[in-house]
Amino acid sequence: MGSRGAEGVRLKDIADRVGMSPGHILYYFGRKDRVLLETLRWSETELAEQRRAELARYRSPWRAIERFVDRFLPVSAVDPR
Repeated sequence: MGSRGAEGVRLKDIADRVGMSPGHILYYFGRKDRVLLETLRWSETELAEQRRAELARYRSPWRAIERFVDRFLPVSAVDPR
């Protein structure tokens, strides 16, 4: 699915992947683009919780900031972060 991009994915593709009917997908999300938006929201929430847990291990706020910069911020224009 990933090689086709979001616009190339059909609602049936999503439903088949998760073992549901297209009707169920529409019931829960309303539109195909909402599936993508909710997936991104879920993913970002998970990543934020992981970052928060990792950074909470540091007693020093400065060390936590250093770790955040080193681990989570892009280092160049081609860095996918």
